Amino acid sequence: MKDSEVIELDSKVFPTSQPPPSYPVQAETDTPKSENPARMVAIPVEDFKQHCIDYHKSGDAGFEEEYESLAVGPLAVHQVSQMLCNKQKNRFANIYPYDDSRVVLEEIPGVLGSDYINASWINGYKHPNAYIASQGPKMSTVGDFWRMVWQYKVDHIVMVTGLCEGGRVSFLYHNDVSSVLLELLKRRE
Repeated sequence: MKDSEVIELDSKVFPTSQPPPSYPVQAETDTPKSENPARMVAIPVEDFKQHCIDYHKSGDAGFEEEYESLAVGPLAVHQVSQMLCNKQKNRFANIYPYDDSRVVLEEIPGVLGSDYINASWINGYKHPNAYIASQGPKMSTVGDFWRMVWQYKVDHIVMVTGLCEGGRVSFLYHNDVSSVLLELLKRRE
């Protein structure tokens, strides 16, 4: 298995009734492509080293320029995250999944907002909806997090932040329930 295939999801893991909606690999913004280098095409692996060397020239000016070119603020509709029943599920007051790319959970009958989790589909290099990006679950949403993992048959979870946030250990990594669910996921196959 190649490194690039390690956590990419195959279409067979989605429920057969209806796969998640696909969205364009290049997000549409009001900023023309020529003025927004961060939205340009992907850099081939064999060129990446030279790309980084070039960006390090002039005191990392290339990285700073690309970072400054990123759009700020909402770029798409995010009404589902603003519903009263969902607002408390968002860890931060300014980070929401867009309605057209959010991960949709199977609804629990009679539970308003049970299909919502603060998580979004992310396209891979050549595969739409290849990854899921999620906020770290709150104590009140850890069940939703594991429902998502189970529903979409996620077999790799990668945490890209520290284990501590605001001086506290992340709930996901010190809760006994999480270790039991991890064991169930291993046995699922």
